[in-house]
Amino acid sequence: MNGNGMNGVRPAALQWQMGLMNHQGKYLTAETFGFKLNASATVLKKKQLWTLEQDPSDEQTVYLRSHLGRYLSGSKKGDVTCESEEKGADEKFSIEYSTDGSGRWAIRSLTFAYYLGGSADNLRCYEKQPGATEWWTVHLAIHPQVNIRSIARKAYAHLKEDQVRFSELIPWGEDALINLEFTEGKYAVRSFDGRYVQNDGELVNAPGPDSLYTLEIWSGQNAGFALKDSTGKYLTTTGKDGMLQARKTVHKVSKDDIFTLEDSQLQGFLTALHNGKKVSIKQGSGRDGQPGRGDGHGDLPGRAGQDDTRTVSYPHLSEHTVGPRRRL
Repeated sequence: MNGNGMNGVRPAALQWQMGLMNHQGKYLTAETFGFKLNASATVLKKKQLWTLEQDPSDEQTVYLRSHLGRYLSGSKKGDVTCESEEKGADEKFSIEYSTDGSGRWAIRSLTFAYYLGGSADNLRCYEKQPGATEWWTVHLAIHPQVNIRSIARKAYAHLKEDQVRFSELIPWGEDALINLEFTEGKYAVRSFDGRYVQNDGELVNAPGPDSLYTLEIWSGQNAGFALKDSTGKYLTTTGKDGMLQARKTVHKVSKDDIFTLEDSQLQGFLTALHNGKKVSIKQGSGRDGQPGRGDGHGDLPGRAGQDDTRTVSYPHLSEHTVGPRRRL
C-alpha cells in the first residue's frame, strides 16, 4: 500500500463502517440466516456492522451495506429488507440530522419517502415523519487513530504550536494522528498528545460541551464528513495556517467544512547493520547512527511552506525495525 501522498498517490478515504443504535440502545443487525433484520443486539460486533456508501453524483444519496454484502432496501408497502446484491432505486436512502443537538440520524428512503425505525424484530420503513423510534445513534467502527484531510485546503491536520492545523501535504509523524472519540452519541477530536479541540480552537485536557460535535455525512462531488458544535456551527479551517475551529456564524455546510478520513500509515526508520547509519532518501544524509536530514520532514514535500527537519523516532522499537507510528 502506498503511504499518504507517497509517490504522488493518495490512499482512498476510509469506508464509513458503523453501528446504528435505535431509541432503545439496540444495534441494527443483519442475521446470517435468511438475511433477517432485527434491532436486538446490545454490543457492536460483525453482524451489527454497516458500511455507508456515498454517491459521487448526488449529495443526498447513501447506501447501507451489511456485513454480508447485501444492501438495505425499502418498499412501497413499508417493508425493510437486506437481500439485494446490487444498488438500485429501492436501496437509495438519505440522512437527516436531529435539530436537538443529540447527533442522531433519521434514515429516509429516497424512493418511497418513508423513515426507517422500529425495535427487535419489528423493523419498518413506513413513517412519513420521524418519531421517537425513527432516530438512530451512529457509532463509528473504524480505528480511532486516523489522518484527517481538508477537502478545500487539500492538506492534513497536525498538531503545531498548541493548535490543530491543516497545513501538511503529507501526514508525517505522530503529530498528524487524530483520534475521533465517541462520547454519548457525539464525537470529540483529540490530538495525539491527548488534548481535545474546543470550538474556539483551543486545546483542553478533558472533553466538555464545547468540544463535542455531531457527525454529518455528505455525498456528491465533495464527499466527506462535517462536525457541528452545540451551537449549530461547523468546524472549519481558518487563517493562513488552517487552524481548526468553529465558524463565527451558523450557516449551511460548505466545501470548507468538509473533511475526509484516511487510515494512518505505518512509519519508522531503517538502520544499516554494517555501519549503524540511517537509510535516507537524500544521498549522504545519514551519519553516525543518527537519522539525517532526509529521514525527517525536511526532504519530503510534506510540510506546506516549511523546512521542518524534525525526526520521528521510536525508542521502544529495535533500530532495524520498521514499526507503527500509532500510540495505543
